[in-house]
Amino acid sequence: MALKFSPAVTNSIASGLGWGDVIKNSVIDVYSGSQPANAGDAATGTKLCRFTTSSGALTAETRANCRIAFTGGTLAATDTVTVSVGGTPIGIATGVAGTAATLAAAAVASAVNNTWSFPDYKAVVAGTTVGGITYGAVANAANEVFILGPKNAGTTCNALLAMVNTANATAVATQANAAFSINGHTANTTIAFANAAHGGGGTSTNGTGVAAANALTMTYPAVAGKISKSGTWSATASANGVATYFRILGNPNFDDGSTNLNANNTDATFIMRIDGSVGTSGADMLISNTTIAANAVQTVNQFDLTIA
Repeated sequence: MALKFSPAVTNSIASGLGWGDVIKNSVIDVYSGSQPANAGDAATGTKLCRFTTSSGALTAETRANCRIAFTGGTLAATDTVTVSVGGTPIGIATGVAGTAATLAAAAVASAVNNTWSFPDYKAVVAGTTVGGITYGAVANAANEVFILGPKNAGTTCNALLAMVNTANATAVATQANAAFSINGHTANTTIAFANAAHGGGGTSTNGTGVAAANALTMTYPAVAGKISKSGTWSATASANGVATYFRILGNPNFDDGSTNLNANNTDATFIMRIDGSVGTSGADMLISNTTIAANAVQTVNQFDLTIA
């Protein structure tokens, strides 16, 4: 049999994220019925159980975020816009000529998403929905960009400072040509990364990172190329049925597995899933009995990933 991966998994592995980081802070759902053709497809069949640490209630990780609003000015082809978090540049937009309030956000988002940096920050323009969270109250506000903290960062980004430098490439000391504010504070100031709001205009949800609780994780570091499950992975079955496939759902930008990633390119960029078959032999996940009874406790005795 062969595991199936969503685009966010394969692209993240190719870009430098490890398998342990992909699986870290995830859950595993087990289903009856036919396995979807691709991990990006919506889940089918009946969900029989969800594995968490010691069957605990999941608190999904929240990705810390920072809202940058470009409020005025004009950018020349020689200008650069640099975004830094904690003193480290994570995106530099160059050659953006035009009105800053309508051009800078998209250019900065593209610069962040196309910069090879670790850990991996992401950016979206206002109005973008990722994993059920819409960033910004004004749909597609051209002057706002949201910088999202890395997967598995949890609360660690909350105290970092976000900085923007709008400088002329031929005279780096010249700060001008684009005015901006970070997280709604006084224009052209530096402010804590996680004091953003997902929305404005009455929306109060803030952008503070929240660490996952009771999510599944792996041992660290790898030994002889192998990582294994950490802690007790268990579930109380919610339905009767015959288990046929599983779906690993990664955090953050967690969804319940029902989203069709093929219909939403943004979700396909962020949401991580790994699908595989379930059986007593010859399957990706082996269990002693595929017949699952509601309210019965299920336990994963062994889960290893080996790079050979």
